[in-house]
Amino acid sequence: MFDEILTIQAQNRGREKMRRLAYFTISAALALAIGLAAGIVAARAQVPDELPYKEDGPERDYYLQTFVRACVQEPHFQKIAANEKEVTQFCECRALFVADIWTTEDDLEFQRSKNSNTKLPSETYEKWRKASISCQKHLSKLPKVPERKK
Repeated sequence: MFDEILTIQAQNRGREKMRRLAYFTISAALALAIGLAAGIVAARAQVPDELPYKEDGPERDYYLQTFVRACVQEPHFQKIAANEKEVTQFCECRALFVADIWTTEDDLEFQRSKNSNTKLPSETYEKWRKASISCQKHLSKLPKVPERKK
């Protein structure tokens, strides 16, 4: 009878280990599935937010309005344009160009540099520079580009 009790206890310990292993395996698989589902949802949610001002909508409209308003008030652009109309055309062109390539990360870097009074990262600055170069045709006071002798 004592042997039977020991055998039953050993079987129960084996069952308990198997039960714990099963719970752990199920818990790990469930956690992995939840993590993957959350990652997929997060990845899908970030796709449209990557370029927040590219698509038409209220965010883009607000961005363009504030961009143009700030740009038109810049003394530098007022000096290199012949009149207010040129400045407005330049700023509208620049706003549209930047809105299509501006990312959420650029927004964060811009705010960080503005708040800490530091320089923009080179990638973000390059986007501004490309926009300015592509829209220079609206400014008539800029000196003519010298031609190279061939």
